[in-house]
Order: sequence, then C-alpha cells, then structure tokens
Amino acid sequence: MYGATLGGADVAVKVLKVEQAHNLVARRDLESETQILLALEHRSILSVLGVGETEGKPFLVLDVLASIL
Repeated sequence: MYGATLGGADVAVKVLKVEQAHNLVARRDLESETQILLALEHRSILSVLGVGETEGKPFLVLDVLASIL
C-alpha cells in the first residue's frame, strides 16, 4: 500500500509486488478483492476509486478511512 493524492484527496494505492505481478493466482485474488469491494458499501469498508495497471503491475486506488474513535 502506498499513500497518494488524487484530485486533492488522500487515497491509498494497493499495487501487486513485482514478484507477484505475473502470478496468475495473485492477479486473480486482486481482481476478486476488487469485485467484492465494488459490491459492498459501508462506512467501515474502503471504496474502490479506480483500478489499472502500470509497468505490468495491477493496482487499486482506494479511499482512506478516517480513524473511528
């Protein structure tokens, strides 16, 4: 996970590691995670803001949850 800014908002970017980028099981797991997150909506679950691939590595862009005290 990496922190980034998208349109002035803080986001989290989840990228497969280089050694897993060509692992079909790891890629399928990330795709499954994406589909599950897209189907769910709850204030305690991250929302998917985008998906893509760069340099052969798939990634997810997620919103950042504020701490719940």
